[in-house]
Amino acid sequence: MNQSLRAGVIATLLLGTGCSGNGGFLGTNYNPKGDITITNPTTGAVLVTSPSSPYFNTTGNFLIGIAETNFGGPYSVTVTAWNNSFNESCFVPHLEDTTDHINTVLFEDDHANPTGTPVTTPNPCTLNDGDLETAAIGDGKGHTVYFYYYFGSSLPAATKAKLKQ
Repeated sequence: MNQSLRAGVIATLLLGTGCSGNGGFLGTNYNPKGDITITNPTTGAVLVTSPSSPYFNTTGNFLIGIAETNFGGPYSVTVTAWNNSFNESCFVPHLEDTTDHINTVLFEDDHANPTGTPVTTPNPCTLNDGDLETAAIGDGKGHTVYFYYYFGSSLPAATKAKLKQ
């Protein structure tokens, strides 16, 4: 009888421990998977970028969508690198919609020349054949992806060569 009672207590403790582990009670606490996906919110197309294959932006401001399994946001979006010969990035991310699982971010060319700037002042966003920037997108739960985008009229051969190095 005592052995049966001990076995029952041990089984109950093991079951209780299993139910309240990282998965929460009965596995209902789902953690973010780290599969952060960047999309074109208009078309739904997934945007896969790298330093040698950035997202091309020829018009200025643009939107991206961000999603992840078991995480509704909001996300942190920080521009971490640029090559525009200027002391700050051309584009600044603005969280447009942080609704659960809709998260959209507008990248605006806030640091381009403001309206009325003399024509003789060069736009830092178009120097050196354009501007390649990197944005770190994180969920605050230990997962980060990098989004690479290029601003210019086209990707010049000299820039292509630099990107391959």
